[in-house]
Amino acid sequence: MTKRYQVLIIGGGPVGVGLAIELGLRGISCGIVERRTKPHHIPKGQNLMQR
Repeated sequence: MTKRYQVLIIGGGPVGVGLAIELGLRGISCGIVERRTKPHHIPKGQNLMQR
């Protein structure tokens, strides 16, 4: 099955996921490509807040 997105985001870290949320709220379809299959052993963005 082939999926088509308006935007493809490389990296599923805090910025990539935040961007995907913002784009989704605006009705823009997006996909995220992440190289890791499991979460990193060191937490990232645990105190990050979007404006």
